[in-house]
Amino acid sequence: MKFKKLLSTVMAMAIVSAIGANAFALDKSVTVYKNIANNEFYTGMGAHSAEAFSNGIVVNNNTDLKLERVKTKKIKVGIFSGNIYELTLQRQKGTPDGYEFDFTGTNVTPLTLANTSRKYYSGQAKIKVIGIPHGDKHIDLEINN
Repeated sequence: MKFKKLLSTVMAMAIVSAIGANAFALDKSVTVYKNIANNEFYTGMGAHSAEAFSNGIVVNNNTDLKLERVKTKKIKVGIFSGNIYELTLQRQKGTPDGYEFDFTGTNVTPLTLANTSRKYYSGQAKIKVIGIPHGDKHIDLEINN
């Protein structure tokens, strides 16, 4: 009986090892800022860029919170729709995969806002509306706990 228990434990560990670190990833929600240092949010048409990030992000489960994926979604502005087609955070470009951007292997770790413990990723999002490149927005994505 002890052998079966030992064997099942070893097999479970082998399966977890084969899956890799992504099995221990964490989904996190984010708050989108125009400039986090000034506590400045997007308003008007820019507010739709914040909605695009409402699906959140995926980070590793280590203390460094290395970014793995950013899950964006379609933006709707009246009768028009658009999406983020290019995303760069911490000077690393994400690989598009549908409405998601893969940052696995890019070593993107969050910045810390001065004199606080607030962590965020900073970069640029390029947006298309009805298939036409519409704008380049600076974004700061704060990790919500």
